[in-house]
Amino acid sequence: MLDAADRIAAEFGRGGVSDLLTRTDAPSAADLMRSDSFALQLAVFTAAVGSFRIAERQGAPDVVVGHSMGEIAALTVAGAFSLADGARLVCHRSEALLAHCPSDGGMVALELPAPRAAHLVGAVADRGLAVAVSNAPRQTVVSGPDDAVGTIARLAGTLGVQATRLNSPFPFHSPMLSVAAHAFDEAISGIRQQPLRRAVYSPVAGGYVHDDTDLKALLVRQLTTPVQFMAAVRELHAEGAQRFVECGRAGLSGLVRRSVPDVSTTNTVQPRAAEADPARTVVEAAPVNTATAVDWRRIWGSIR
Repeated sequence: MLDAADRIAAEFGRGGVSDLLTRTDAPSAADLMRSDSFALQLAVFTAAVGSFRIAERQGAPDVVVGHSMGEIAALTVAGAFSLADGARLVCHRSEALLAHCPSDGGMVALELPAPRAAHLVGAVADRGLAVAVSNAPRQTVVSGPDDAVGTIARLAGTLGVQATRLNSPFPFHSPMLSVAAHAFDEAISGIRQQPLRRAVYSPVAGGYVHDDTDLKALLVRQLTTPVQFMAAVRELHAEGAQRFVECGRAGLSGLVRRSVPDVSTTNTVQPRAAEADPARTVVEAAPVNTATAVDWRRIWGSIR
């Protein structure tokens, strides 16, 4: 997997990412977010797929779920794309964002349910502002122009609502990414979709995807479409999912426990002591920005 990621990075004129995942003195994710978000995104994708392969040794999952850009990893391990093409999708997405994303966008995590967060968004009345992610009963992420996101944070503070500005490189899942989404769509036209080997539930599509689903179009659409992670977890739980394994340490396990009762959650990577509090947000639980954690870490649930 490391060799494949390095080879695909070279196709895009970039350095490899294997050192970032194997060297103890490698730059931190926070450093990479500021200096090389392209390398960060490819490294996290590679680590997520590798984590899944490790988790898979304990038993094949019944369904895989990707959180935002994590859907690329989920679809890759499900067989819809080869490992090389999955990495290419990540690279094309990164290039489109770097070339076409406005530089004045940001994100804020609110300790509010999505409907109440939507009321705040409506009160600010900025066309670029949007509810980006519904993570848990009281964890919603809003995305949009920096000024509008700052207004949301101040308004939330006035109302006594916890608001955490995220150190995000892009305003994911907002109308501000429409041009980048179009460029991404054009860039991936030659990538071939393959038959699925596993069940995949998409929090963006709001249900299971199938071989006749245009999965590349789904990945394009998610740049500007909200991620309904909580709804996905609750739907799978209603179907009988009892065990969720997070392939990474972005805090998604905590979000699952906040969203549904009586489930077992584990991580392929043990969190640091400072990250062990399940009540912390998905953003705070990772050494990267919220969008990164939300976009690239994923879970798989084994239905019992």
